[in-house]
Amino acid sequence: MGIDDADHQSILDRISLHVDALSKSERKVAEAILADPAAFTEYTMARAADVANVSEPTVMRFALSMGCDGYQAFKIALAKSLALGMPVTFSAIDDDDTVADISRKVFDHTITSLDRARGSSRCPPSSARSTCSSRRRR
Repeated sequence: MGIDDADHQSILDRISLHVDALSKSERKVAEAILADPAAFTEYTMARAADVANVSEPTVMRFALSMGCDGYQAFKIALAKSLALGMPVTFSAIDDDDTVADISRKVFDHTITSLDRARGSSRCPPSSARSTCSSRRRR
């Protein structure tokens, strides 16, 4: 499975979007990760395989299918994804959500969106400052 926008999506977004296209074994890995993504940042490949009830080569194939160069790169991408917050698919508003739940989900989504926008800036902060400084002098 190819991941077209791997550079523009968090690893959790990629897993959520592509889980249905995975093989049965790789889907077990994806579902185990989605159930407790933070735990997988700590797992060795052997432990990840054990938790997902698959073989170690399946865990490696899964990491490669998600656009990573290996399991360690996958764990780093997963940690980055968690640092930015859970993807939108995890914070969907449900019919039985309270006002507090909805407020928290909207707030979390907004913060995550702002963090991602800041991270995808094409202009480094130093050139942004010089551009702003030159505009002020005019």
